[in-house]
Amino acid sequence: MTVDFGAAGVKLLVRDNGRGFDPSTGGSKGFGLLGMRERVAEIRGQLDVHSELDRGTEIRVVAELP
Repeated sequence: MTVDFGAAGVKLLVRDNGRGFDPSTGGSKGFGLLGMRERVAEIRGQLDVHSELDRGTEIRVVAELP
């Protein structure tokens, strides 16, 4: 996990090498990604999720300061 703070905002990157998932299905039947999307939208940020089966997942959040 990395977090970068700058004058323009903050960037968060979380990466694993786990089992991954098919992003077109939304991951699981839970509310994890949905909750993250809602929270990032509240701060007017951008959420990117990249995942591949058996290769892991990368989640990136970028939020600019107002």
